[in-house]
Amino acid sequence: MKKMILGVLLAMVCLQPALAQKQHPNKNKVTPEKMVKRMDKALLLNDDQEKKILEIYTDMFEERKNMTDAQRQDRLAKQEEFKKKVAEVLTEEQNEKWTRVQKAKARKHKAEMKKNKKNKKNKRNKNN
Repeated sequence: MKKMILGVLLAMVCLQPALAQKQHPNKNKVTPEKMVKRMDKALLLNDDQEKKILEIYTDMFEERKNMTDAQRQDRLAKQEEFKKKVAEVLTEEQNEKWTRVQKAKARKHKAEMKKNKKNKKNKRNKNN
């Protein structure tokens, strides 16, 4: 009886992380609305700016969803086009701040990628 109860408890503990993930599968999903909300928080956008930038982000998300593999390689050019459209909507001060935020985000992403690459390399070395 004790073994059965212990087995059930162990199964519950092991399955708990998997069940927790299923409850919120789209929790971290990036949407145009979330992107605009982040920009608004950082740049204090007015209503007209929010509306225009939401439209720009929505268009970008739709384009990315419909891209083929060949088109994905042309993504850098599309990113530059996107940045220009957003810059036209923002004030000069907001644009400078947005540029700083984007650069900081890129540095953070690059550091995370470097760390992940190093961790993978260390795991391989441990396994060999």
